[in-house]
Amino acid sequence: MKFDHIVPFVRSNISLNRLVSTLFFILAWSISGCTSKTASTADTAPTSTGPIPSTNDSLLPDSHLKVETVQQLFLIAGEYRSQEGSQEIIEYGCTIIEGTFCWFAEEDLGGALYGLISKDLARTVVNEIDASVIDQAKNNELAVRCTKPVGSDNPITCEGNWGWEDEWISIPVK
Repeated sequence: MKFDHIVPFVRSNISLNRLVSTLFFILAWSISGCTSKTASTADTAPTSTGPIPSTNDSLLPDSHLKVETVQQLFLIAGEYRSQEGSQEIIEYGCTIIEGTFCWFAEEDLGGALYGLISKDLARTVVNEIDASVIDQAKNNELAVRCTKPVGSDNPITCEGNWGWEDEWISIPVK
């Protein structure tokens, strides 16, 4: 291999090599600037990005559950229904991640799916509460707890927990 053969090629591409080197330097400099800004703001930024229900009074502007919907949930709850004193209780979770899903939970949601609620009833629940309200929950997952007197359908009360704090907010039952 002759060195004379390579030298003209290298000389003709020196300006191209300088351009590539300069672009590489600018790219590396830009990325390091973005990284350092992200690292400095990451230390001061809050860990949650959604609203905290206790500080947002308008979280449930038009949200509600219909009496018929909650009665239907009590009917199908079966073994997931519990009793405390004179109150029957059901707890269920709903999410809008990659579809609309609701499921019953035994004592707490704990991330486990215990009893899946039918897709039609899950859509009804999410539409009544409003998907945009569930979208504000931590991990887009709302925990709901409903109670009613044993052996009676009135009064039914429901409340939701958005996962930001251990706080339950009343969901009107109409």
